[in-house]
Amino acid sequence: MEYLKAEYHEMLLYASKEVIRAAKIFIESPTRNNFLNVVLAMRRDLWIKQKDLDLLDIQLKEENIKAQEK
Repeated sequence: MEYLKAEYHEMLLYASKEVIRAAKIFIESPTRNNFLNVVLAMRRDLWIKQKDLDLLDIQLKEENIKAQEK
């Protein structure tokens, strides 16, 4: 986790506001969904520049079933 915190501080120099906020939330509450939100924010920031995926698109099948049960 210390490595991730160091990466977070480096992100402050170059990442978008959305990526920084998503990473901060993940560091403070490291859940699978928060991790995937960081992934999605980074994809939008680095490559896509628009929303092309959502959580259900990238979650593994077992996670999708659990999410739908809630």
